[in-house]
Amino acid sequence: MKLIVLAKRFSWALLGRVFGAVVQALMLLLYARWSTVEEFGTTISLMTISVVAYVITDVGFSPFTIVAYAKNENKKVESIFCYEKWVLILTVVVLEIVFFTVGHLMMMLIPIWAAFEKRADLWLCLAQAEGDNKKISYEIIKRRMLSLVVYISLVGMSINNIYAFTGALLAGGVYSLWSVSKNNEVFLKSNDVSAICVLKESVFYYINSIAAQMRNLDVPLVNLFGGNVQGGMFAIVNRIISPMTMVATSVSMVIMPAITKKEIKGEKVVSLLFLTIVLSSIPIVVLYFFAPYITLVVGSKYQHAVKLIELTCLGLFFYSAANMFISVLQGMSKAKVTARVNIASSCLYIILIPMVALKFGAIGSVWLLNAYFFILFLGNGLFVFREIGKD
Repeated sequence: MKLIVLAKRFSWALLGRVFGAVVQALMLLLYARWSTVEEFGTTISLMTISVVAYVITDVGFSPFTIVAYAKNENKKVESIFCYEKWVLILTVVVLEIVFFTVGHLMMMLIPIWAAFEKRADLWLCLAQAEGDNKKISYEIIKRRMLSLVVYISLVGMSINNIYAFTGALLAGGVYSLWSVSKNNEVFLKSNDVSAICVLKESVFYYINSIAAQMRNLDVPLVNLFGGNVQGGMFAIVNRIISPMTMVATSVSMVIMPAITKKEIKGEKVVSLLFLTIVLSSIPIVVLYFFAPYITLVVGSKYQHAVKLIELTCLGLFFYSAANMFISVLQGMSKAKVTARVNIASSCLYIILIPMVALKFGAIGSVWLLNAYFFILFLGNGLFVFREIGKD
């Protein structure tokens, strides 16, 4: 495969992620402005709970769908779509009961919105397997833009702010699912492959997802054991991880299906990895030099966070590379290998972070975070080059 083809796929993947994130951030900023602090905090918390719930119940279906469809194992894909539908319905019911029980009646559209987006994202996994990142970007941008426009319109019509926000999210989710599934030629009504057979292959992709979610427990743990001030400083560091690794995750979207379909292999994979590691380092280097100016955004009270951000840049380099190594191994159908590295590293990190936060505060926690990123980089990298050597 020519490098220009992969470059186009990467460009579309990055465009969709960046533009989608900007529009979503704008909608959240407007909601924060037009709601009380309590309403905003509760809404974000319930959105997080819903999203995490769907990640937990996904059991690895999403990443496994990409690999299975890229290998033309359509019967497995059909079964995944059937089983995932019932998993989503069950999860919605449970979340609605929980939200109703704790009295969040005005937020009960949130689990339904998250279910529609999760289902739409599963359909987009087929486009990712085909390398159609242009379609994925268009769908994400349309979804986010529609939600933003509907939200502003409903607020302008004097609709209750919470109902306007959750209703706008649901409108975007419903439209997205309709848009991605209306013209799809794949017939997805049979479940010829048993659930056990599917789970045996998807479980290691699931372990990878759980390992990634476990890392998100570090902020509350640092806050609990290190105190509110240290937790606040560490939280600033934690929030920059996702945007700073956006280049790497976009490349991962392209690499994984390409390797599965053997469009690139051997030395070409190595060359592509080195090239993308260099590209993903650019925003990290920019962040390092602009870190002292972060106080202009978050205020002078976060002055001590500048040093923490500069330290984190070292770890972000390893984390970006580790994300690409993980995608390469999954594309090679070696999800079991990377699952072992990731879950062991994440468990060790979560066990150590309370002790480090208690004794060394945010600075020690950042050093531990960097060590965790390096272990992911080293562990997955060794297996990647071992597998490439076999080719």
